Amino acid sequence: LGKTIQSIALILKYKEIASKAASVSQSSEKKPSGMEQSLFSDEEMGGTGSSAVSPVLVAAPASVVHNWRNEIRKFAPSLKELVYAGSIADREKMRKHLNDYDVIVSTYATMRNDIDELAKVEWGLAIFDESQVFKNSESQIYDATQRIACPCRIALSGTPMENNLRELWSLMSILNPSLLGDADDFRRNFINPISENIKSKNTEILRQLVAPYFLRRTKAEALDSLPDRQDEIVYCEMTPEQTTLYAEVQSQMRNMLLQDKDKINTISALTAITRLRQIACAPAMIGNDSPSGKLAEVYEQLSELRGTDHKVLIFSEYVSLLGIVADELKRRGWDYAMLTGETRDREKVIDHFQQEPGCQFFLISLKAGGLGLNLTEADYVFLLDPWWNVTLEEQAISRAHRQGQRRSVFVYRFISSGTLEEEILRIQDRKQSLINAVLSCLNK
Repeated sequence: LGKTIQSIALILKYKEIASKAASVSQSSEKKPSGMEQSLFSDEEMGGTGSSAVSPVLVAAPASVVHNWRNEIRKFAPSLKELVYAGSIADREKMRKHLNDYDVIVSTYATMRNDIDELAKVEWGLAIFDESQVFKNSESQIYDATQRIACPCRIALSGTPMENNLRELWSLMSILNPSLLGDADDFRRNFINPISENIKSKNTEILRQLVAPYFLRRTKAEALDSLPDRQDEIVYCEMTPEQTTLYAEVQSQMRNMLLQDKDKINTISALTAITRLRQIACAPAMIGNDSPSGKLAEVYEQLSELRGTDHKVLIFSEYVSLLGIVADELKRRGWDYAMLTGETRDREKVIDHFQQEPGCQFFLISLKAGGLGLNLTEADYVFLLDPWWNVTLEEQAISRAHRQGQRRSVFVYRFISSGTLEEEILRIQDRKQSLINAVLSCLNK
């Protein structure tokens, strides 16, 4: 069972116990004084008084809200659910009736925008799906999450820590605020010493502190019948024109940063890095008409799969790169689906790919479709550009390599040789080592 279905089972159990607690509370209020009371207190039954039947809040990325609604209807039709979203006027009407529903499913963005009102609700249980969304403790979504009034909070994530230890602190400060101290304490006691030496005693102390609050299963443990998965890094040679352009821009960026080394800021550095990454993928992304060696390889691979019974998920961090690929697929007359943050009817797009045999290719942006989707009709996954941490890539791959997959899954990572994409792979390895050091014991 996946995290969503397990959470729905928990909601059902909560409603069962909370209803009993409310019933006990009401009956005890009607009994004359001195009459024997229930053997168990309201607290022992899982709730207290009127708050025992409070609604459950599920906060999730927009991409999976409808999946939550569909899974609740499928596996727990007894639960009355409401998708809290839409226009300001619609949400204002909904807020008057939140307590009439068992489960309120909303997006993080909506929760952030309406937090002044939602913070007034007494929630019985709060479930934060894909909880890495509030990994930045400086963000408004983190602040909103912190303000949700609830006696029990549960975070669901395949990637509780993606980049650094501060993200782990953000998560635990929501779930168990006193456990790791404030941000300064955590930096002094864990971030600084572990950064200096990942094998320090502080790493073991941190593991022991957080382990009791995690339930973790690997795919191998949970899904014995999951098909094999084969991963391959496809190194692509840039075209001569692309190589020349990359070298020119790299030199320009280096000179610019060296000249202003006393004034270097993060934005300037990220701009330089992003421009080089775009050229490594396709010069067209920066308005240059030089051909892309990487895309030539991608089209060659797709041509070999064209007309077979295989389907391909094609992921990129860049919507503009997906647009370039989409234009080429359209030019060749190949049917495809595309999902980005601008896609309106997401379910229609997903159904077209899943149900139409002739639609073999699904172009998906990282932010719009890297989480929560079940796309087991696909057995190939193409990652057009490397991301800063491998956990996000794993989340994307899991759209196909998951429960319900019947065939082996083939994963291709396309890397332009001699570019900073190779350095990104090394950064991924370093981040994964840190994550393994802190969280490796959680499944023991």
